[in-house]
Amino acid sequence: MYWVGAQDRRGPRLYREFVRRPATAEPVRDAVEVMLAGKPSDPDYTSLWAKDTSLRSVRIEGPTAVVDLSRTARTNGGGSAFEAATLQQLVHTVTAADPELTAVRLLVEGAPVESLWGAVSTAKPLTRGPAAQVLGPVCGGGRLTGVRGQQARDAQGVTVRRWTTSPAAWVTPSTTR
Repeated sequence: MYWVGAQDRRGPRLYREFVRRPATAEPVRDAVEVMLAGKPSDPDYTSLWAKDTSLRSVRIEGPTAVVDLSRTARTNGGGSAFEAATLQQLVHTVTAADPELTAVRLLVEGAPVESLWGAVSTAKPLTRGPAAQVLGPVCGGGRLTGVRGQQARDAQGVTVRRWTTSPAAWVTPSTTR
């Protein structure tokens, strides 16, 4: 699950939290529903989707998830940087839920939209933006244990692969539970 977090001089950034989901056959649907209605465990993270936004449907077309949201998805706003972060939140959440997917096509009330809030084009399927421009830097909140080569486990049981000890380390989608 990805949430919008603290903004730095480059704009808002996404931060990942691991969330247990129900044992259903629809991980993308589950992830988007939590993104829209759930709350992050870190109080510094949020979602900019309008409170009453709901998921109408999800269908998979090859490597693309077609996500249809209710009309309230278009009622928030906050400028181009926040619109871009919100759309990247959707793309990162969907593609983390199903790594076979590489893009998200957005519909509102069953119809394509040119833009969600007027600043970022949604006319074509959206893909993950460059990690350095989208994801926030992550500092380990606890000690890593079980360090073996390029793999370690933290106190919550999250396995981190391909990590570094540099001060500007990024945790990317290779992080798994």
